Amino acid sequence: MIKQSIKYLIKALNPVAFQKDRAKQIQMIKQIIKYLRIALNPVNPVAFEIDRARLQAQLQKEDEAKLQEKRLKDALNQYAAGELEAAEAFIEQVSPEDPIYGVALTLFARAAMKRKDYAGALRLWEAKLASQRDDLAPVFIGMGVACGNQGMLDKAISLLNSAQECGLADNPLRFQLARFLGEKMEWEKAADLVSSIIAEDETFLHNVKFAIFAALVFWRVGEISRANTVIDQAITKNDASDLPVAAKAFANEIRRRFKASSKLNSVELSQAYYDEIFRESQEYAKNVEDSVFRNTWDEVASRINQGGYARILDIGCGPGQFAEYLIQRYPSIEYTGVDFSKIAINAAKERCPSVTFIEADIFQTDILEKGEYDLVVALELLEHLENDLALLNKIPVGKKVMFSVPNSDAFAHVRFFPSEEAVTERYSSCLSDLQIMPITLANQKVSFLMFGVKK
Repeated sequence: MIKQSIKYLIKALNPVAFQKDRAKQIQMIKQIIKYLRIALNPVNPVAFEIDRARLQAQLQKEDEAKLQEKRLKDALNQYAAGELEAAEAFIEQVSPEDPIYGVALTLFARAAMKRKDYAGALRLWEAKLASQRDDLAPVFIGMGVACGNQGMLDKAISLLNSAQECGLADNPLRFQLARFLGEKMEWEKAADLVSSIIAEDETFLHNVKFAIFAALVFWRVGEISRANTVIDQAITKNDASDLPVAAKAFANEIRRRFKASSKLNSVELSQAYYDEIFRESQEYAKNVEDSVFRNTWDEVASRINQGGYARILDIGCGPGQFAEYLIQRYPSIEYTGVDFSKIAINAAKERCPSVTFIEADIFQTDILEKGEYDLVVALELLEHLENDLALLNKIPVGKKVMFSVPNSDAFAHVRFFPSEEAVTERYSSCLSDLQIMPITLANQKVSFLMFGVKK
């Protein structure tokens, strides 16, 4: 036993294990040293045997816990690799009273979320809720996110509202609820929640994700001053270089709007914002085959080819990625791209020098009215424009159109479309023979591709 105790003492003094759980290791070391003292001077044989039995039980318990942790790690790796029965098999052999049971449910639920198995994640979170007695807020958040990712937004909001009513209104939970409300475009409610979080704990603004979201919410409700304040605090408390390109461009846009002598109520972003995005974002420098919009482009190019459209006018062409994609496949097409960003047009000309690109504000040019094209294309453009219907009305009657709009929000979006019905409701007055095709993008978001004829 003395040799075994020394062996365990060496293990307990392992620097990695010691740093991982300092308090537990110290307690273990104390117990081993106590036993060694007794073992090396066993004056009281009865006490010696009692302490030896306790130590043996403790060491056995530690070994069993380590073995169980290894089993969990192996099952988790199997589950992450797609062996879905691994999670169920592990959970079935663990007692709900065992502390590792709750840990396993959390880890498997998170792994399911990464695998985009949101239904499976929801079941695991529900099991966690049934077994847990305290710290329930993270469980409700997990359940809400799993519901939201399955399109059950109303259920997600209901879950988190119920958690609030049960007294679980911690700031992370309210933050997630505000994000869901934003997805429902209920900006005033989201702003109330964000304001209550800041009032309770202003240091929450040090969280970059929260600060950016808060700025976006205040922007949406027209509180430019508050948007400017929270984004400045976030940049002050964090390394600005760590902010995503879109977040930095949005922060600069807020500052410009705040400093402007005439405070506009428009949430449509300026040319300066788009110039910064096109200049800095690596997304627009990618090879066209790696674009997040590749699935949309496949369908658009196929329809163009099948319809025999020879002359294409692309509004909001950006830095020419779709143009390059299309011309690589159908080089005989007569393509013209229009964008109001000088940065984008210069990049497009460099990327695809064989086609025509025009730097112009589509509302200030007569290129649409001239009608010298067979098809109008506008991919991920209408959601950026407050006057999207006015743009459609500039297209001559009878012209074929092909547009796409997103189902999710972003800094630059004036609106987004949670469903096909929302797309139909907004654009059916301008377009006849309207067809809508949902397309899942590479980032798992959805783009609604529209085909129609201008009324």
